[in-house]
Amino acid sequence: MTIKDNDDRLRVANAVKKLNSYRSTEYSIEVSDYPPGYFQGWHRHESFIVTMLLKGYVREQTRSGEMLIRPLSSGLRIPGTLHKDVFSPAGVRAIRIAVAPSFVARLEDESLVDLSSAMIFDREAVSALLGLSMYLAQTEKVTSIVSEKLFELFGLLGDRRSSAESDAPRWLLRSKEYLEDTFAEGTQLAHLADLSGVHPVYFARQFRRFYGCSVGEYRRKLQFQEAVDLLGDRRLSIAETACSVGFSDQSHFSRIFVRELGITPGRYRRFLT
Repeated sequence: MTIKDNDDRLRVANAVKKLNSYRSTEYSIEVSDYPPGYFQGWHRHESFIVTMLLKGYVREQTRSGEMLIRPLSSGLRIPGTLHKDVFSPAGVRAIRIAVAPSFVARLEDESLVDLSSAMIFDREAVSALLGLSMYLAQTEKVTSIVSEKLFELFGLLGDRRSSAESDAPRWLLRSKEYLEDTFAEGTQLAHLADLSGVHPVYFARQFRRFYGCSVGEYRRKLQFQEAVDLLGDRRLSIAETACSVGFSDQSHFSRIFVRELGITPGRYRRFLT
């Protein structure tokens, strides 16, 4: 790396805006805005990192491949994992929790967690992280509630892994890609099974085996990830956002949003902007 490259990285890193934070001897929590096009070259973390994007996306590359991390995807990165990240051109807002290995070691010794490097979309985990983000934004005096929320979160980040996607049959991989392209059209399981040439029951079983959820749950995940991204754009009304991701109307969208995340779309928008 040249001196100029290093200077450029420092300049961009300094542009990261920390909105809210809390630090103890065992963990630190930050809600931050990352500038457009932010880039992190190959690096490792010394701590366990729990993260969730609140808006924007990140392309993360490891030695085993690349994945696109979108809003409301939460997960745990174990120390020592070599990876690099490219942030979206519109910027990213994220909550990031760095946890000391000694803290995690105690949990592992007592068999309280089974850690992995997988990103997950889990309703309870997402709600816990979102709630923690908003709590930090609204409360000047941080109390033991933060620790309580963190303990709850680690209770959710247990062994949620399904079979490795790399082992999935090609027809299932193609079906998942098709669903990701057409989710806003309300693509159904039976249609995916028909395209794949397998029985719907077999399709449902295999989908859950490799992706850890039903087709309907995965479709809802895609809807919410797209909706959260669009809520950050105030040029679109909430009704337009709802329609564009496949909800019948704003009322339906709002009801589901509150049920899944515990807040209204309007409140989430205000939190983002």
